[in-house]
Amino acid sequence: MSKKMMLGAVSAIAILAAGTALADTAHDLIEHADEASEHAHLLAETTDAAIDLMNNMIDQAIVMIEDAHELAEAGDTAAAKDEMVDAVLALTAAHELSEAVAASAAAAHSFAEEAHMLVEQAVAANAAALAADADDVHLLAASAELAHADKEAGHADTDAEVAQDATEAAHVAVEAALAAAEAVAAAEGDAAHTAIEAALAAAESADDAGWAAEHTLHDLDGSSEHAHDAITDAHNTTEMVELIEMLEHSN
Repeated sequence: MSKKMMLGAVSAIAILAAGTALADTAHDLIEHADEASEHAHLLAETTDAAIDLMNNMIDQAIVMIEDAHELAEAGDTAAAKDEMVDAVLALTAAHELSEAVAASAAAAHSFAEEAHMLVEQAVAANAAALAADADDVHLLAASAELAHADKEAGHADTDAEVAQDATEAAHVAVEAALAAAEAVAAAEGDAAHTAIEAALAAAESADDAGWAAEHTLHDLDGSSEHAHDAITDAHNTTEMVELIEMLEHSN
């Protein structure tokens, strides 16, 4: 073998070895993305359940405030204030839940964002491996799976950001509703009636914000599940490719 041919062979082997290393990198990245997407989906599920409970507590508080409002209109301020005590308790529970929901949604967004970033890096690593060996059918198969995972991870990331913003807004609204309900205790006469009306308006605003946030979490629950499934499929494919590349280039 001539020196030129030998150098060419060495160069080809180096390129193939680089392709194998990049395939390994893609698999490692998608493996971590799979874990992150699983966390995002689990958080989305639990947050979705928690916000449903929060919204039910707000609904109960609204019924109590409406009863208090009727009593205040009838001139029975003392009874109206007694009714508001229960409304405050319900809103206190809703407020605690809203804080937990907002924190959980933020964590879900963090994991969804991480999963998306890792998938993007895996796509780039696999593309680089293909550049080294454009005819590799296994890398081409992995490329298709990774592209699908990237699309689904992007949707989940976007939905998670929307859900985080919506749950934060709901938390602020519930906090305002609780403050308005608590303010009734210090008011007397017509001022108490006015305070109850303000509390009712604030609670209804919190209810609107809560249900709007719940819809975003429903969306995230679905998209994060699709993302996790797609990333798991990509993980399985890249794992197979990694093994095949190792076997082929070890011969």
